[in-house]
Amino acid sequence: MVVVDALRPDFLGCYGFPLYDISPAINDISGHSVLFTNATADGRTVYSASRLMTANATFEASERNITLNVKCLPMHLQEHGVNCHIVTSNPLAASVFRAGGCKHITNVHPRDEIENGLLTETAIDIINNALEPWFIVVWYLIVHDYMLTCPITNKWCENIVTNSTWIFPCDERDVRLFQYAHSVARVDQQIAMLRTGINYNFQDFAFILTSDHGEKLGEQHTLHKDVHYTHVYSQAYDLSRVPLIIRPATHKYKYSSMMCAKVINWINLPPTICDLMGIKHDWNSKSFVDELYLPPNDLKQHLKDLGYI
Repeated sequence: MVVVDALRPDFLGCYGFPLYDISPAINDISGHSVLFTNATADGRTVYSASRLMTANATFEASERNITLNVKCLPMHLQEHGVNCHIVTSNPLAASVFRAGGCKHITNVHPRDEIENGLLTETAIDIINNALEPWFIVVWYLIVHDYMLTCPITNKWCENIVTNSTWIFPCDERDVRLFQYAHSVARVDQQIAMLRTGINYNFQDFAFILTSDHGEKLGEQHTLHKDVHYTHVYSQAYDLSRVPLIIRPATHKYKYSSMMCAKVINWINLPPTICDLMGIKHDWNSKSFVDELYLPPNDLKQHLKDLGYI
């Protein structure tokens, strides 16, 4: 499972971004996966991560006091013999996973993730040496952090201008848009490295790519998250909508790609992950694993709709 902090779906080529080649690796993955067009999270890392841990819509954690006094996903998986590991440069995500009982947590400093791709290298090493079965989360902070540190260059801006209708950046919002697009391209490169670096056949395990929340890029006259940021504010569309791309293992998945408009939230991920791994569960939230495997009759119609038959 790959989580990219603050990644908006409308900045990915597979979700309709005008510069399709901004995310070639993610686009390629989506071409053999189920792409959910109405996936939502809960606007802040601590809330979304708590949903992933508990499948519970009740806030049980805060940034100052992270406690999860209920059954959590890592505990449940580990009880069934699954090795759970998170590799992240996001200290808040690491704290929530620690509260959720995850036994293996590897922290990488954000600066190392940005400058030399250490998080990706670490994740590759952990995946290649993990004992099966495993559930590994690679949580990038790069979109959020690299956006704040990457330099804006005329070369990058001119490259976008020549390939789109965007104007040259003239104020803070335009500069932030270019920085954000640059960081999305950078994290796509990291995902490409992750995909090619692991020893497993990419088709032989389930893969999930998503984000814990979106990003303010001028909506409500706000850039990033200002000092007035509250939970109510976090439910704004641009912060709650996230990409969600799931590729089940190939032996259960026989068609090329599919887009699903069903409304999905992060609280639906724990039961879905358990179903993908064949592990029994009694989560209160509903699994959407049925959306990933079409019955034969529906599959035939789906292939007709795509023009394959």
